[in-house]
Amino acid sequence: MNQMVNLNTASTLTMSSREIALVTDKRHADVMRDIRAMFGQLEIAERTFASSYQDTTGRTLPSFNLPKRETLILVSGYSVTLRTRIIDRWMELEAKDAQQPVTILSIPNFANPAEAARAWAAEFEAKQIAEQKLEEAKPQLAIAERVVSHNHNLSRFIRTLDGINQNAIKKDLMSLGYLYKQGGTYRVYAKHRNVFTEKALPEFGSIDIFPTADGKALLVHLYEAGKVTMRKGCDEMGPTTKSI
Repeated sequence: MNQMVNLNTASTLTMSSREIALVTDKRHADVMRDIRAMFGQLEIAERTFASSYQDTTGRTLPSFNLPKRETLILVSGYSVTLRTRIIDRWMELEAKDAQQPVTILSIPNFANPAEAARAWAAEFEAKQIAEQKLEEAKPQLAIAERVVSHNHNLSRFIRTLDGINQNAIKKDLMSLGYLYKQGGTYRVYAKHRNVFTEKALPEFGSIDIFPTADGKALLVHLYEAGKVTMRKGCDEMGPTTKSI
């Protein structure tokens, strides 16, 4: 017979896209765009965290409810100030959750060998599943960390994506409609200044291109999608965590 005990159960905390927009002073539409871009890079189906809300006119509009991991990955490309706001808000949510009333749970009667065996088997399986999910998440977390950890120009950032032909990347981006050539110099189209910025180099009398956080995420996406030129013999190489 099962024994009844009082245990604190961990609820599944989430933060809505609307709350993220409110905390970071961003437009909800922009936060939704960022979330969808993140889902694309992490290969997460939108329906996994899909939700909805009603606006002041009664319309039902889409939104997302993100767990802590996905929320922190999302804001990893935001400014330090905005990341701090989100982290502080999560600490508030977790503190409130810790104060929730206890819930009565049923645990196995370990005096019964059969029941105890089933309980240990279930625990072992749950542990294996958790470890597997952690291992599966590591490559994506490494990519997310790399995307925001470098402040290099385009050419140097490309070196972190093993196998890409560094000499062809600007030509690739031009063919994809992000860059154009003016007098032999690659320039960024105005509509794509959110992903790539130009910086004048007076000492060299030239202009260099730097990817923003969104631009770095875009480059990783293009890399994984096979839309950039690879060095000979590197066509089958995947993302690595190479540092520079």
